[in-house]
Amino acid sequence: MSPQLAEILQDALNFTRYVASPFVLNGRPDSIRLWLDAQREQRACLIAKVDRAMEAVALFPEGDTWTDEERVLSHEWVRRHYPNETASTQAALRMAWRDDQRLSRSRTLIRRARRQARSLSG
Repeated sequence: MSPQLAEILQDALNFTRYVASPFVLNGRPDSIRLWLDAQREQRACLIAKVDRAMEAVALFPEGDTWTDEERVLSHEWVRRHYPNETASTQAALRMAWRDDQRLSRSRTLIRRARRQARSLSG
């Protein structure tokens, strides 16, 4: 699983745990507002991450299209790390490598979105 997808899934899990946790009134008049603001901030950050990942994937046409660079680099990577696998397994590994590389390009966008969401909420 790519690091970006793992991070998005972990954030989604954390958000659902937070929202599902019991809310305890502490007697302060602003406690509900603060709790809701924290939910909004987490939701905005999670949505931004998902949007950036979707945009990164959408940059590439549907289907099994490869750039020349992806083809060469994926073959080198599979040959170096998995030389004894069957041809079908190597093909699957090359596709996984390609998809991970494409999602990795969105790391900067995801980090930028996270900083922007924090600055808007703070």
